[in-house]
Amino acid sequence: MPLTVKWADGVAVEYSDTKVIFDPQVSSSNYPNVFITHAHYDHAKGFHFPDQVKFSTKETYDLVKAIKGKRIHNWNPVQYGRKVKIGDLEIKPHNAGHVLGSAQYEVISPEGNLVYTGDLNFIDTLTMKAAEVCPCDILVIDATFGYPGFVFPSKERISMEIVQWAINSIKRQKVPAFQTDSLENAQELIRIFNDLTTLPVVTHRRITQINKVYESMAMY
Repeated sequence: MPLTVKWADGVAVEYSDTKVIFDPQVSSSNYPNVFITHAHYDHAKGFHFPDQVKFSTKETYDLVKAIKGKRIHNWNPVQYGRKVKIGDLEIKPHNAGHVLGSAQYEVISPEGNLVYTGDLNFIDTLTMKAAEVCPCDILVIDATFGYPGFVFPSKERISMEIVQWAINSIKRQKVPAFQTDSLENAQELIRIFNDLTTLPVVTHRRITQINKVYESMAMY
């Protein structure tokens, strides 16, 4: 029987009688095993499904718990480089380089291997080590910035412009403030100011909770 991959309100992979789904958007009894790539809400909805068995890194689990403040049932931890056997398939997580705990999942079957990843980053950031290429027969990947026209300035240039703007604001006796998502960009911004300045940083309570998870993993 061939390895099958399809969209089923999530990326579903089937082989023989084994079915798994990655980053599902809705709960389905057809897929009892759910793998979650990272803690951003559009990928982490599966944590809130009551009946399915959930798999993610501990970092992703801790971040979702910090964001939602609720217990998560039927959860199993995975670690980079260690396989999890589900029926006839083996699932091996690898660092995705996106946010703390983010994973790309290698699905290993007798018919070859498939890699599914949500957001993926191959460049070191201030808070994350870059992902490494995971060779595969089939690649399924998010393409948020897949169009070649998306070219961004270097992180060094952006960092200096942010710091300079903040300093200029203070000189004008104004308090510089940033509105950003609470997971990922917030931590990068804070790291910029911690590394390049002695300015005190005050954060929203939700961001503070997420920062504590980063700190507990010695990543921040």
